Amino acid sequence: MEDDDWGVISSSFSETERFFHYTSAEGLLGILNSDCIWATHYRFLNDRREIRAAEDILQSHLAKGIHRRVAAMKANRELVVRADTSLKEASNAEAKVIVESHYDATLLLMTPYVTSFFLCDKTIDSTHFRDGVLRHWATYGRSGGFAIQISPQKLYSALSDFSRLNIHSAILQTRVNYPSEEDGIDDELRKDFEILVNAGVKLMEKSLRREEVDSDLEAAIDKSYLSFCRVISSIKLPYFADENEARVVIFRPTVKSAKAAGKAELPPLVHLRSGLGSPVPYIKLLENFVLSSGCIERIIVGPSSESTMSKIALESFLEARELDIEVTLSDVPYLTTR
Repeated sequence: MEDDDWGVISSSFSETERFFHYTSAEGLLGILNSDCIWATHYRFLNDRREIRAAEDILQSHLAKGIHRRVAAMKANRELVVRADTSLKEASNAEAKVIVESHYDATLLLMTPYVTSFFLCDKTIDSTHFRDGVLRHWATYGRSGGFAIQISPQKLYSALSDFSRLNIHSAILQTRVNYPSEEDGIDDELRKDFEILVNAGVKLMEKSLRREEVDSDLEAAIDKSYLSFCRVISSIKLPYFADENEARVVIFRPTVKSAKAAGKAELPPLVHLRSGLGSPVPYIKLLENFVLSSGCIERIIVGPSSESTMSKIALESFLEARELDIEVTLSDVPYLTTR
């Protein structure tokens, strides 16, 4: 993980991996004309368990980790435990308290906003990398759709510049895990789980010894919040595994919490766009410099009867702004005229 004190934190991505943001003509025009990327309020995404999907696995992992560590301390006589105390039950209870309190504190003070991408490695899937994915193109029907290719490394650099100019609690650039159980968690994320276990062990140790909270425990709890944000941003249910998602998640503090923290500037402004049945809240990332940042490398025009004209239009727009962004036509033979 690259870490800049709650600035921008990024998972590691290889030189051959790229993000692809599939969107409609309206969505593409919104990005190009506003010169920014939109991040959507987590409650308005397609997963009803978004952000909460990590809850059960996290609680189970913490309970096992706390029980294992505290049992070892008991066996080594580093900790005296009353005979009528069930370490397993106490560990389960402690894990539940940690997870629920972290969720309550996090979502009370700040709201996650998410931008999603399809993650593709050209050395593993060169066809999808070159021409896009049929099921994504089919989503847009006759309009064909568009895929914006983005460099993770250049996006990280642009987000770091954005971070220095805006108030937020964290920006995370992460690959998504889809574990059905704990062994499906990748090594990067497992480190964050262990930081949370460490905080849980210290909490339980204080509880069993009936000791007051001290600075060491407070530091462990403070450190665990960033790991908690990483975990809840990076886990989705297995039903969504074929999305092969990478994402940027920005934790936007409420205006009230920003003022309480003594911040002179306000958090990013929340905007509204039309959605299915209700307005959708979103914030603007990289406003006024996403195009000039160089993170967008290519735009793939999806299959449609107007794909050639769309390519000409995009090339005209980009040439006028002296932007070195390639425009290609998808070679997927999908018939969209029916």
